[in-house]
Amino acid sequence: PWIHRLNWDHTFSANLLNNINYGYLNFRGKETCVDKEFAGQMPQIPGVGSYVSPPAIWLEEYESMGCGGMDWYESRPTNVVNDLLTWVRGKHTFKFGGEYRRLELNTRDRTDYAGVFSFGRGSTGLLGLPSGNSVASFLLEQVDYGTANFFAVDQAYMRSSSWSLHAGDTWKVTPKLSFTYGVRWDVAQPSLEKFDHLAFFDPLGANPGAGDRPGRMVWAGSRSRLLNIPYGDAAFGKRHPEETWYKGFAPRLGLAYALGSK
Repeated sequence: PWIHRLNWDHTFSANLLNNINYGYLNFRGKETCVDKEFAGQMPQIPGVGSYVSPPAIWLEEYESMGCGGMDWYESRPTNVVNDLLTWVRGKHTFKFGGEYRRLELNTRDRTDYAGVFSFGRGSTGLLGLPSGNSVASFLLEQVDYGTANFFAVDQAYMRSSSWSLHAGDTWKVTPKLSFTYGVRWDVAQPSLEKFDHLAFFDPLGANPGAGDRPGRMVWAGSRSRLLNIPYGDAAFGKRHPEETWYKGFAPRLGLAYALGSK
């Protein structure tokens, strides 16, 4: 992971201090086929999604070879900024602050695009007898079954943000008694996909394929922002099904009393 942090303290006066911080955190990961560099030396089997990696060959009695194509990547950059202003006035210590968080999840997931082909004994064996050999089936191109994945969109870019504001005071009523009070406001926006490549179930929308009964699968937004393809009747309109809640207020009360001088 990548972790970076910056902070700055500024003293405006003997009783007024400001502290601002910025933090960046990013977890990254990647997986690919180790045999990818040998793709050009392998026969290209028609009908698969790509020839960038060799296909995966499964043999019934023996160890398989190849991974069939894998291109997986993930990063999770997070940016956080917060600020705190402290003001001491008489018996009161006032604090005002806020924080903003930007969360991202970037993924690319392409697996088995070069194809997976399985060879069994049955293709070269005698019916009703334990015979045949998967290698013989492979040499004779007698595939038992095969699969391949095709991707219209193989990447996702999730985005979310949240922020908070808070204000409070610590009142030194007596040398032994302190009273703390304040309020905090939090807002967390629902996650969305950068290009609106997000599908979900809409329980209230009319389904034209079911006599306009409620309940349908929809796409976020109105079109693909990457491919510029309109979603038509399958468009949800809004970029996420959740509503942003703006009433996240939390009061704070506290009381502290010192029983002794220590």
